[in-house]
Amino acid sequence: MGILALLIVGFVAIVLLTWNRPVIRSGPELKSPTDAQTQAAGEFLYNYSMQCWHCHGAEGSHSLDEPQAGGREFDLTQIGPGFGLYYASNLTPDPETGIGNWSDSELVRALREGLDRDG
Repeated sequence: MGILALLIVGFVAIVLLTWNRPVIRSGPELKSPTDAQTQAAGEFLYNYSMQCWHCHGAEGSHSLDEPQAGGREFDLTQIGPGFGLYYASNLTPDPETGIGNWSDSELVRALREGLDRDG
């Protein structure tokens, strides 16, 4: 019983020490193709398949023409131990308030790993 308690205390200590640390590593070096065919495929995915606008549009709006300014609230306070409130981020290409200054590598990392530019 003492060994189990020691293992649990050790596990809790490791989690507390590492839980909220940023992940410091760069994304893969990528450069997205910009040809018309690739852009058309991306537009199709955005409009009809992935439905990015559903989460990244304004609350309650489902318009394809709406800018992806983010802000939609996801209330997860009643799930599990109460995970809290989360808000969809801004996907506009604006360099100051959106992802306009992000590199292709940073975008891929954000989509694949859920990490922002700061980790």
